[in-house]
Amino acid sequence: MPSIISQTPDLFELKNPDGQDNDPPTLLVEVGAWKDEKGVQQSGVSVAVYGALAPLLSAGDARKFAKWLLKAADELEGTGKTPDRKGQKKRRDFEDDE
Repeated sequence: MPSIISQTPDLFELKNPDGQDNDPPTLLVEVGAWKDEKGVQQSGVSVAVYGALAPLLSAGDARKFAKWLLKAADELEGTGKTPDRKGQKKRRDFEDDE
């Protein structure tokens, strides 16, 4: 079963134990800013996969990864968290016109 090793705002790491201690399937995703060969700073998401086999995410881990990736993208864009609309009524501006 896959195991999330690290889940911080700028790093998501998941490993699949393969019964052997050498080179387990690993997914490593980092968000941040890096300088390219010309010295220009580029921000974004870096995805790396290691191991003899591709890592396999369970449905639950895929959801956790998707939520992490959405938060990371929001932070890169500077948009922050979108407000939760649970329990709020929808605005009905068109009713005022009648």
